[in-house]
Amino acid sequence: MAQRPTDDTNAKQKPLATFRCGKVKLAVWSNERTRQADGATVTTYNFTLTKSFKRDKDSSDWEEQKMSLFPDEAWQVQQVLAEAQREFCVRRDG
Repeated sequence: MAQRPTDDTNAKQKPLATFRCGKVKLAVWSNERTRQADGATVTTYNFTLTKSFKRDKDSSDWEEQKMSLFPDEAWQVQQVLAEAQREFCVRRDG
């Protein structure tokens, strides 16, 4: 688990967890906020999905594309990726 930032306001927040598969990485972030309805402090989470790539195959420089998701959107992404994979990957193999 990542360490929480210190009291130093310049400390950079680190993700709670990261998951990697090839050129794709998912980072899990947490944020504490005060709920307006009752003033309670709650922790919310979000995901950052990152794809690393080289624009030019001869380049040594990596670039990244990022997309942020709320946890309840992750299953939706999973579903559409699975559907696309079934439709196009299975079709090519079969």
